[in-house]
Amino acid sequence: MKDASAEFSSLDQESLKLLLERAERVRSRKKDEALEDGGWVLEFSQGMQSLALPLEQVLSCIPLKGVIPVPLSKRGVVGIMRWQGKVLRVLSLASLLGSRGWRRDPSVLLILKTSREELAIDCEEIPRAGQLAMSSFQIAREKQGEGIVELALPGGKLLRYLNLEALLKGLEA
Repeated sequence: MKDASAEFSSLDQESLKLLLERAERVRSRKKDEALEDGGWVLEFSQGMQSLALPLEQVLSCIPLKGVIPVPLSKRGVVGIMRWQGKVLRVLSLASLLGSRGWRRDPSVLLILKTSREELAIDCEEIPRAGQLAMSSFQIAREKQGEGIVELALPGGKLLRYLNLEALLKGLEA
């Protein structure tokens, strides 16, 4: 290996020492500590819970307005709305999860795509895109029959990964 000090002769000794220490830390990092290339999710909260949906199912996030109530509709249906020339049913996420309610009133609609339809669910906040480690993402994918898969993330955080197809089957039952 070349002498690093010869390559970076224009740097002062303190800067060179700092760069060499950082490079050594990066080289010595264990492979499992590095961020794995996992699946992308949309994270948001419902009450005190952290929830996630696969990013590939999310079409849009819009303000909660323009929802028309439907009298005598099925449990969990908030109403219908028009989005890009289509009529979508709007569902209550709290009903999908079997929750009693929200920490604060929903202000956002998530437009989602399932294998059967496009629909909207209400949400308390604008979601954030994030990435799950491959190991966590694989666990969630293996349990596709379950509506909610609880994942323990590094740092003790608990994330509830939502399988929309399974949750919708539970709502229709």
